[in-house]
Amino acid sequence: MSDRDRQLEYSLTELPDMMDLGIRQNMLSSKHKHLWPNAVSKFKKSIEERNPLNSYIHKNMNTAKISKHVNKTPIFNTVVAQYEDEYVGDWHISDGHIQLPMGNETWWGIKVLDEWTKMSSLKEYEPYFEPTGRISDFAFLNTTNPIGLRFDTGVTETCQVVFKEQLIDEDLSCINVIIDIGKNSNVTLEEFISPKIKGCKIIKITYLVRQGAKLEILRTGTPGDNSLTIVDSKFICFPDSDVIVQTKGKGSHYTQEFFDFDIYRSSRVCLDGRYNIKNENNNHVGVLVNHLENDSISNIDVKTVADGDSNSSFIGNIFVDKIARGTDAKLFNKNLLLSNKATAISEPQLDINTKDIECSHGCTVSNIDPHQLYLLNARGLDSQSARNTLKECFLNQ
Repeated sequence: MSDRDRQLEYSLTELPDMMDLGIRQNMLSSKHKHLWPNAVSKFKKSIEERNPLNSYIHKNMNTAKISKHVNKTPIFNTVVAQYEDEYVGDWHISDGHIQLPMGNETWWGIKVLDEWTKMSSLKEYEPYFEPTGRISDFAFLNTTNPIGLRFDTGVTETCQVVFKEQLIDEDLSCINVIIDIGKNSNVTLEEFISPKIKGCKIIKITYLVRQGAKLEILRTGTPGDNSLTIVDSKFICFPDSDVIVQTKGKGSHYTQEFFDFDIYRSSRVCLDGRYNIKNENNNHVGVLVNHLENDSISNIDVKTVADGDSNSSFIGNIFVDKIARGTDAKLFNKNLLLSNKATAISEPQLDINTKDIECSHGCTVSNIDPHQLYLLNARGLDSQSARNTLKECFLNQ
């Protein structure tokens, strides 16, 4: 029996000891080890010293669900291709591959970075990759190929981006993608995060928002009952840039979403997160905001409604460097529990190292107000309709 006909089972706890074995192509393979040698060395050392699953930042994120999950390498002759025609006109991104939009000629001004075009153009991005100690570090080392999209200077474009597998299997899927927004561009990305059915997907996205550029992201996470999805988004906000992120999701068996912003002079960041989870779904959100130069603005607003036996957590931190005078930063997390069995943990933090700034943070975890419920019942709404009305008001206010 050949290696490709033999199935191997492993967990993320075991993965650090396996990436050197050549079981699959990754950044430690001979094909890629010279692309980003310094970054690869740093990530490898970091993961070997401490498995990211054990990082302090994940302490409230119920990572046991990930560590206990069994990934299964595919048997060669059982792999099934997955074809979708519902996303015609969209960019499809999977592990190591970008599929161009079909029937759409609006992608001029956008350059694809992958092994089938000019691989050498990816070399310049190595300085932007440093180990984080988060689970997404696995995606950097264990992807089959790093990939990216580069938008030219001055481009105005709206694109749909779908993160969806091409193959149906139960192996770990790792995606490491760079999205480079050129100077003075105005780009809107409508992102759809599709789960890996019965599998684990780790997505690491690095956004470079160049000087004077504006990036708006409208992200939707699709729920999956048996799926585990981790999305880690790093934003490098060059001077005078503008980033707006609106994300919504319903959780899954396990969902983790991180947002990490490096904000430079006179840049603005706005994040609105809206999550509606129920049943036994898990949804965990982390937000790190780093104000590194003067006169920058951030506004973080994350809300979660939790019902059934669902589990939610939030950790957020605003860091203001000693030279970042004139910073205006806000960090708020609110949670509404619709069930006595639902849980929500919130931990907002501030790390301020200078004066002449305006910073505020706060969190709430509350139940439905019985007085408000009574008033809606008195106006003819049944209990379920009244609960739904209060839930929608909470998420949309």
